[in-house]
Formats: sequence, C-alpha cells, structure tokens
Amino acid sequence: MRPKFANLMQLVETFSDERVCVEHFEFLRWKGQRVCPRCESSKTYVCKGIGKYKCGNCKQRFSKIKGTFFENSKIPFTKWFVAIYLCINHSKGVSSVQFSNISG
Repeated sequence: MRPKFANLMQLVETFSDERVCVEHFEFLRWKGQRVCPRCESSKTYVCKGIGKYKCGNCKQRFSKIKGTFFENSKIPFTKWFVAIYLCINHSKGVSSVQFSNISG
C-alpha cells in the first residue's frame, strides 16, 4: 500500500489519525512480517500496551520505532508524515521556520 498524493491536503486527509499513520509505518517497515530489530527473528509476540512487542528468540522487548530516527522523538507521526512529504516534494528544501509551524 503505497498511496500517491497530488497535494499536501490529500496526505493530511489520509493520515489525519495517529493510528492510521502507525499502521502505515509498520507496513512500510516490516512489509507485513514483523521482525526483531536486534536479532532479526520473525518469531515475535504482541505485548500488552499499544505498539509493544517481544522477540521469541532473544526475549527482548521492542517497539515499532526501535532503531529508527523516530525512536527518541515526541512528535506524533501525523506531523512527521507532513514534514517528510514537504522534504520529498520541495526541490528547494524547507526552512526550519516552516517546520516549526508544523510542530507548533
């Protein structure tokens, strides 16, 4: 599922909910087969709580964002998706002032 967007408004309408963004991110990251970021085992289990998993091989807990640049971010995925869209689709770049308006 790789949606194409003609403009920013289509992206915002499609990914207006954090849950939808997380599901899409998980699909892109794991291609339908969740794997442990430490040992790359596909033997994983869902733990109590949203977005928490446990590896059946190395027994370590991990989340959907472990090992990504989202790992220590407190910014929601809805805002990250807008920022990434702007970076990809603006050939002259995006200023930090524009990004501050997104996260504000």
